[in-house]
Amino acid sequence: MTKYSNEEILRGILEHDEKILLNIYNTNYDKIENLVLSNNGTTDEAADVFQDSLIIVYNKVRNQSLVLTAHFDTYLYAVAKMVWKALLRKKIINVPAENYSEKLVNEEDILSNLMENERHKLVWKYFNKLSADCQKVIQLFNDGKSIREITAIMKYSSEQYTKNRRAKCKDRLIENIMKDPRYNELINHKYHNKPSEN
Repeated sequence: MTKYSNEEILRGILEHDEKILLNIYNTNYDKIENLVLSNNGTTDEAADVFQDSLIIVYNKVRNQSLVLTAHFDTYLYAVAKMVWKALLRKKIINVPAENYSEKLVNEEDILSNLMENERHKLVWKYFNKLSADCQKVIQLFNDGKSIREITAIMKYSSEQYTKNRRAKCKDRLIENIMKDPRYNELINHKYHNKPSEN
């Protein structure tokens, strides 16, 4: 198996290079799956941990906030361990300590990224439940299209109708998200981790 440098791996992640991504999977998936399975986890949870860890790393690479002080594989494993620990906290199970450097990852940073991923998943969950028409209107606005352009693309009767339609779709999306039981936890998670000031 080809051994890539950290720089090649990070560039490959950023450019969605299939060879690099496949190499990351082949090199790391079994180790991360073993971490999860050996701590009362399931294969589905292992897949989620691997995916969430890669998303966190991708976001850090894209934001140019990732500085590696070890090989990428070691860093990814450390991130996966933090992600798994966060999941286990929800299940109230303790993970036995392992021999890896805690200094490789900042726990608060990883937890913050993980919660951001969960918020995105929540938005997408309810976005995908909207009508195709609503999805397209919201997507066009997010793509920066003007009211006039959207009215033409959607073949709506007027620009006022387009504004009303967008507001209705957006309100429905927000309302559904806020009804989800996980909403408060995901929005307020940073306050749960703050020590009491009393």
